Amino acid sequence: IIWIFVFEAVVKIVAEVFQPIRYFDSNWNRFDFIIVVMSFAPTGDAAIFLRLLRLLRILKLLRVFPQLTVLVTALIRGFSSLGYIGGILVLFFYIFAIMGNIFFAANDPWHFGNLHLAIFSLFRVATLEDWTDIMYANEKVTSQQGCI
Repeated sequence: IIWIFVFEAVVKIVAEVFQPIRYFDSNWNRFDFIIVVMSFAPTGDAAIFLRLLRLLRILKLLRVFPQLTVLVTALIRGFSSLGYIGGILVLFFYIFAIMGNIFFAANDPWHFGNLHLAIFSLFRVATLEDWTDIMYANEKVTSQQGCI
């Protein structure tokens, strides 16, 4: 992939036959050239970060496709509401962690013994990360009590 970017830079420089320095007039071309040069630098944190910046090249397509500009603008405006959605999510986790602590602390103190454990257990269940041991621990106790 790096060689494709090198080829692109070389072709753009050669395309400016009589004045190859004009290649560097564009900010995007300067950015591309720096990224290509840094790709050959020894690997380090800065080089890895600069390689990730290559993804910003996709923004060059916004000039070509005006419909894509409308989509990106709507997406950026939608990011402002993510804070509210995150706040509501934290509130729901907090409420359900309190309920889990109240209902399941006696059955499963390992997962619901205090509020911190309950929030962590709810996060495990929500992300489906090894949630079955939480389910089985509480299923056996509640089925013996006749709740299910």
